[in-house]
Amino acid sequence: MNRLKSVVLSMLLSMGVYAQQDSPGSNDQWPACGIVESFPGSEWALDSQAAESWRSMEQTTALFKQLKSKALMVVHKGRLVFSEGPVEKRYMLASLRKSVLNAMYGAYAVNHPINMDASLAELGINDSQPALNELEQQATIRDLMLARSGIFHSAHYEPGMWQKSKRRSAEWAQHTFGRSSAPHGRMWMYNNWDFNVLGSIYELLSGERMGPSFARLLSEPLEMQDYRAEDVSYVGNESYAERRQGNLSDHPAYMFHMSTRDLARLGVLFLNCGQWKQQQLIKREWVHESIRGIPILQGAPEESPIHKWYGDYGWLWWVDKPGQRRTFWKLKTTQPVYFGQGARGHYIWVAPYLDLVVVHQVATAGGLGTWSQLRRRFLGSPKVSDQQFQELLRLIIMAHPDSETALFPEDNS
Repeated sequence: MNRLKSVVLSMLLSMGVYAQQDSPGSNDQWPACGIVESFPGSEWALDSQAAESWRSMEQTTALFKQLKSKALMVVHKGRLVFSEGPVEKRYMLASLRKSVLNAMYGAYAVNHPINMDASLAELGINDSQPALNELEQQATIRDLMLARSGIFHSAHYEPGMWQKSKRRSAEWAQHTFGRSSAPHGRMWMYNNWDFNVLGSIYELLSGERMGPSFARLLSEPLEMQDYRAEDVSYVGNESYAERRQGNLSDHPAYMFHMSTRDLARLGVLFLNCGQWKQQQLIKREWVHESIRGIPILQGAPEESPIHKWYGDYGWLWWVDKPGQRRTFWKLKTTQPVYFGQGARGHYIWVAPYLDLVVVHQVATAGGLGTWSQLRRRFLGSPKVSDQQFQELLRLIIMAHPDSETALFPEDNS
């Protein structure tokens, strides 16, 4: 059936049906799972037979070596077909931490159902300097997952760009609603307060710290090779760097340090809609809701100051869909894809229609500590931009066995 679909789409592409723009109809079957035919055992190993079905990866290798990339894995139907760099080395994930937290929520919810519409007030969640008002406390877990709490409180591990955006949003909300916050659920804003509070809520619900909880729920059943319970760190009001940046909140930022090959296992788990071998580690419905995606502009008036150059946002996962605004706007895939990403070049990119997982990392310097943050701020750290990663993805897709139908014609040359 998949082969028939590929043939039909190939005919349509060659006839020029999609020559002018991508088709919104490609989203009809979304959300979707991919095909996983094999799972890694205790060790990842290159599958030479599977790799033979791919075209040459020489251009991918050449670009990887030109960029500041550190590690890259390409997994097709659960089989490793390409790998570069020290994939066993743990790196600080930056904002990719949020997609990892989504996986923790999903794994926890298998045996402990979560009321996604529980409000902050019902959960007993507040903040200080200043405290939340009654309207702000009506925001729900679902709102926070979608980055739609409407709460513009200061947050830890929030750089200057997002601080400025938050201040402008608070000013806009004051002018529009008569208060310095927006109605919960109404407008999207990439907001570390939402993401950090989700960490606090997870630990409140589970009664566990994230490090050992991730080890028990996901690392052990996925047979991760490098993750340790101590690979989650926190930063809060005690940090000089945070105080210096004006970040004050009762809810610390959490950070995962993970290897590329461990992240690849997480990517395969999501590609297979939460099933690992014979075990449903995350419910299929959770994965589907996580990657369904809502346009970031939905509910936002034109004059609102949010950043408007991204695609859809799901439950802590980004989603790019044909015929709509995309984060990777030049990579016009013929079906929806989703991804987690962290600053400077950390990515888990999943394309169910290609049965494909791509994991990419850079050697981000240091951790969450004061001197590490100051070092990155003033001395810099290796970076691969979204545009550069987009080109790396394009080369990977052009080597894919189904490359003829993978991209719209203007990108498939």
